[in-house]
Amino acid sequence: MRAETHGEEAAARPEADEPRTQAPSKADRLVAMANQIARELAPQGEERAVPQIADHMRQFWDPRMRARIRDHLAQGGEGLGPLARQAVGRLG
Repeated sequence: MRAETHGEEAAARPEADEPRTQAPSKADRLVAMANQIARELAPQGEERAVPQIADHMRQFWDPRMRARIRDHLAQGGEGLGPLARQAVGRLG
């Protein structure tokens, strides 16, 4: 058995000194999903893309997901891109 001091243990395990990162929140995941949909539809132009993004969310997102992203927008909508933000605003 080898005796190690606390400092040597930490050096042997560099992750011990690194700050822990939190897993993305549900809102973060929904924001990422909304922005991904928006990126895919953006080439169609704002006028066509925004309603299509909102329609996609209505068709494929669970009502709880839609409620959570609407709440996120009501709290400032951090991270939502412009097209996604407009689409979420249309979910009403």
